[in-house]
Amino acid sequence: MADAHRQGPRGVTRDAMTPPIPVDAGGARRSSWVTLLVLALVFAISYSQYPLYYHTQNQYFFQGLAKAGLGLLRNDWFARTPDPWPLFTAMVEFTYFHAGLWIFYVYFILLLGIYALSLLGIASTVFRIDSSRTKFLVFLAIVTAMHSPVFGYASRLLLGLPLAESSPHHFNVGRILFLEGVGEKRLLGDMLNPGTFGVFLLVSIYLFLRRRPFLGVTSAVLAALFQPSYALHAGILTLSYMFIMLRRRESLGKTFGLGVYAFALISPLLVYTGIFFRPSDPVTWRESQDILVRLAYYPPLIPELWLGATAYLKMIIVAGALYVIRRTDLFWIMLLSFVTATGLSIIQIFTRSNTLALIIPWRISAYLVPLSTVILVAYALSEVLDRPDRPLPISASALATASVVVLLVLGVFGVVETKWRFDGADNVKGLAVMRHVETTKSPGQVYLIPPGWRTFRLLSGAPAFAERSVIPYDDVGVMEWYKRVRLADAFYGTAEEDTDYRSLRQKRSEEGSLPVPPPRILNVPPLDVRCRMLTELSASYGVTDVVLEAGDLEGCSGWKLAFTDGPYKLYAAAP
Repeated sequence: MADAHRQGPRGVTRDAMTPPIPVDAGGARRSSWVTLLVLALVFAISYSQYPLYYHTQNQYFFQGLAKAGLGLLRNDWFARTPDPWPLFTAMVEFTYFHAGLWIFYVYFILLLGIYALSLLGIASTVFRIDSSRTKFLVFLAIVTAMHSPVFGYASRLLLGLPLAESSPHHFNVGRILFLEGVGEKRLLGDMLNPGTFGVFLLVSIYLFLRRRPFLGVTSAVLAALFQPSYALHAGILTLSYMFIMLRRRESLGKTFGLGVYAFALISPLLVYTGIFFRPSDPVTWRESQDILVRLAYYPPLIPELWLGATAYLKMIIVAGALYVIRRTDLFWIMLLSFVTATGLSIIQIFTRSNTLALIIPWRISAYLVPLSTVILVAYALSEVLDRPDRPLPISASALATASVVVLLVLGVFGVVETKWRFDGADNVKGLAVMRHVETTKSPGQVYLIPPGWRTFRLLSGAPAFAERSVIPYDDVGVMEWYKRVRLADAFYGTAEEDTDYRSLRQKRSEEGSLPVPPPRILNVPPLDVRCRMLTELSASYGVTDVVLEAGDLEGCSGWKLAFTDGPYKLYAAAP
């Protein structure tokens, strides 16, 4: 305990106990916390978000909305599969039933604010970013700018890339390079989902650095309860906290009690997973894992596809952060996470273990990379602003004012960007068909839709035969999903090419190391084949309606045109 405040690199303290910004007693303290909350709100607004239901939200929100009674989703076969995110589902169900959809946007804003405050708190604890209001505001302006869509547009301009990008994961190249983990693993993304609760991993680190180990463990486990993939993260953080407590020579009872406490908190999740996601039999389990890795969650679970220049840059960023904090407790927290992620990833690459791939050890980088980038920013800022022998050409008040202006501009841009994203919500292909189904559906109907559609179920509230992006996690459910998607692909004439991962990497070598979607081929079957398929799907799966993106079913006995909108046509089985 004697070395609790030993100095490390310039601006680094071993375990500062300061609040996130300078505060005085009484009213000044309240004013400071109000300022903090306002700044967190500015960060969240600057970050922007997409409208419901965007991208992966169609998977994550399904179970909760089905249980809350949205449309006829309870009749969908997917609603009967085990739920991988029970706590998130309970939150969605409760919120939809008692408050409405708008509150989900508030949740995301709150989580963004928590993320920002956690990073600011860690930087203040380690580098005393809060030692002056000027340094604090400059740091916040830089961090907010790096997370803003402005950074995405600027980075694309610098790299000569088009400003428009269909995939949100490939749009903000700046975030991809400096603020997201490898293999498309990220804490925030662009919308609310279970992974967003990974911000509580950062809260956990901050709380431990403030000598609140039990609250820190509680926060880490909370992240895992919302997103079970974070169970490994919570375990590694707990072990690192215990190691640091032993180095501090704290009591063995308190140290190992922390581990017991963590295990007790995570036990319900382990029991739930063991009951609902245990192997039904070895063959089904093995086949389902291969489908999940090679098809369902391709390419993030294939290191051969994302391991390249971008991944190595992230490793350098983490290594640089580890160097500048080498004399702090944070070093040991990040080092154990980095070694675990790297070691398990290397083992997976050499063994090609599907089980290890589904644990996603490289997901630890989702909090390591943004934390490392922010650490380097804080360190550089301390080097610049804490050197009295090298005065800046601009006064502290002018620098603080400029930072506030930047924050306001970023906030305005965030509002504009969010509005632009919401205005584009009507560009969903087949939206008119979905709206028609929303108002005309009735119990017993099952819709065969193009398997690449993401939003049909949640926008229409109608059961679907299959969607490629809405996937069960239990082995029996995975096999059923795979069979349905294959049947839908056969009907629509869409299928994945046989993928040689080495040749695919060679094809995209000029595009950098960003993952790419699986290549697809189109081979629409003749009308008579389609009619026969529909008869079989109707008899075996109860399909009553079918959506076509192109072509028609005229001449297909027993099916009639029910709705059309441009190239999209909805056919219903004749009564």
